[in-house]
Amino acid sequence: YIGENCDVDIIAGCGIHNSGCNESRHDGVHTFHIGKNSRVHYAEKHYGEGDGEGKNIMNPQTIVYLDEGASIQMETVQIRGIDSTRRYTKLVCGKDAEAVITERLLTHGHQHAESDMVIELNGEDITADQLRRDEDALDTWFSSWLWPISLFDGINRPGNDEIKYYYPTNVLVTGPDIIFFWVARMIMAGEEYLNDVPFRSVYFTGIVRDEIGRKMSKSLGNSPDPIGLIDRYGADGVRMGMLLAAPAGNDILFKEDLCQQGAAFCNKIWNSFRLIKGWQTSDQLEQPATNKMAVEWMQAIMRTTAAEIDDLYSKYRLNEALMTIFKLFTDEFSGWYLEMIKPAYQQPIDSATLEATLDIFEQLMQIVHPFMPFITEELYQNVRQRSEGDSIMTSTLKLAQPTEADKQLIASFEHAKQIISGVRAIRQQKNISPREPLALEAPTTADNTAWAATIQKLAGLSEIRRVEKKSEGTQAFLVGTEEYAVPLGNLIDAAAETQKAEAEIKRLEGFMAGIEKKLQNERFVQNAPQQVVELERKKLADAQSKIAALRETIKSLA
Repeated sequence: YIGENCDVDIIAGCGIHNSGCNESRHDGVHTFHIGKNSRVHYAEKHYGEGDGEGKNIMNPQTIVYLDEGASIQMETVQIRGIDSTRRYTKLVCGKDAEAVITERLLTHGHQHAESDMVIELNGEDITADQLRRDEDALDTWFSSWLWPISLFDGINRPGNDEIKYYYPTNVLVTGPDIIFFWVARMIMAGEEYLNDVPFRSVYFTGIVRDEIGRKMSKSLGNSPDPIGLIDRYGADGVRMGMLLAAPAGNDILFKEDLCQQGAAFCNKIWNSFRLIKGWQTSDQLEQPATNKMAVEWMQAIMRTTAAEIDDLYSKYRLNEALMTIFKLFTDEFSGWYLEMIKPAYQQPIDSATLEATLDIFEQLMQIVHPFMPFITEELYQNVRQRSEGDSIMTSTLKLAQPTEADKQLIASFEHAKQIISGVRAIRQQKNISPREPLALEAPTTADNTAWAATIQKLAGLSEIRRVEKKSEGTQAFLVGTEEYAVPLGNLIDAAAETQKAEAEIKRLEGFMAGIEKKLQNERFVQNAPQQVVELERKKLADAQSKIAALRETIKSLA
């Protein structure tokens, strides 16, 4: 019973469970007596569930007595699992009383099916032709339309400080499957109510699928347990693995191997930190020129790569940014820089180089942090002593823009890298131990004096000598157009090496024949883009240079 001049909201839940019987029923009776000039909103939710094949039947009855000026709004919502619903409603209305009855399904904007509701008004049945089926439907996504505005109470308090500050935002991150359900609707609502779109950019993530492209689903059993993955590979490892496989706009074909790769990268970062922290310093040591150049080169790489990553971020190419960061740490920092400055076994390092290396490592952690927040925060706290509350999350990455000098320094060491890689390749091909010192013959035109000591250290060379012509019994390799040679003496089997060289010459001659045939075709030369023709000519010239070098090698081995 509701007294006079009252305003009441009532929410009721009504559920039934079917366990395999023919029928589960709910036949409740609700009676309301609403006093003069009172208002009642009554919402009743029906839901059913079961593990059998029986039906869930709802047959509720409602009796409402409305005094003068009273009103009731009755709303029935069918949530799920209801096979049949029949309502009987009896209304006894006084003067100026009002009753609104709504029955609907809680689905995506669908109209309810034709209702079998029975209504009695003041003792007389309401016939079917007196009932109206609402032609409209309340969109299930309706509240989501307004989310960017209602989040800051912009509907009730338009122009408040929060909505003025936060609206519009910069980026919405969401999935492509709800572009029209949500994204487009938010844009329309923003234009309608605030005359501005709620965001400037929309970044669509890919949908995670299994190895054969199916959506993850419990029924298919192809959805891994994320907590289990985190237990095995760590949160950073799982994040890294997922992002490596997520090129912009494409779905992710999930493999657990990706998380293993992420965990391996975590280990790489941690082991690099342990290596640096394990070095002993000596204040009596001056910084060697090789270490000073190595530090300058790594700092140039940091500035150049950071600018490249910023550009990728601006284009929302997050996967490419992560790959660039991965290569920066594994190739440039761990693979080259640490090897360049690493002191001899049980020997100290100069303090200037160590301090510069710790600075570079800290900057690397700041660069990696958006993708791997946990390990980077832990290492950031341990690189140096931190004050209370200092966090990598609030730190600022301070790197200047790259310069022309950086570009030239990086290019000069790229040339040195190729020399080192050429010597290492010969060691691997000829099964020569890394501990076996080798000599390197360089052409007199080569300009690598600045990196000579670094080349000797990383390639395991006893000396680098400039020669007009390479010696007998050497293995040659090309760096650009310059030919370098490694005297091998009795370290190799001359007959076997000659056989290998002859087989490679035969392969290259077949490759050259195909290119020459293409270049002799006038239609190809005239119609193909100029850069394609030039590329084919370059391939031909490279093959000719390699064949000439191999023939010289055979001659020296004879």
